[in-house]
Amino acid sequence: MEWLDSLWNVMVTDTAWSLITLAVGAVMGFIWRFLAKKGVEAQTVDTLRNAVATVGEDFVVWRKRAADDGKLTSDERAEARTLAVAKAKELATGPVLRLLLKWGEGRISALINRIVQGNKA
Repeated sequence: MEWLDSLWNVMVTDTAWSLITLAVGAVMGFIWRFLAKKGVEAQTVDTLRNAVATVGEDFVVWRKRAADDGKLTSDERAEARTLAVAKAKELATGPVLRLLLKWGEGRISALINRIVQGNKA
């Protein structure tokens, strides 16, 4: 019966190590996906910043110079936002583009507003 106890201990130990290995692998996979997602989100926000800067240089500056009061009308601001979204989609590729499309216009517009407000500060 001593051999049966030894066999039982080996089986339990092997099973425990297998379960521990699976658990560690699952945790590492979760951490990897989490960090990768955060990286894609950061790249997407950077793409939006680049798009806002490009539209700011190409559209906003010229419209402000042409305006009597040096300010954009609400229609011009809406047009600039639309141009920034289009430019961001043009600049984005792969996972960044997929995330932009997933976010939708509402979230993208809110992010663009935050970027513009941050640029004014």
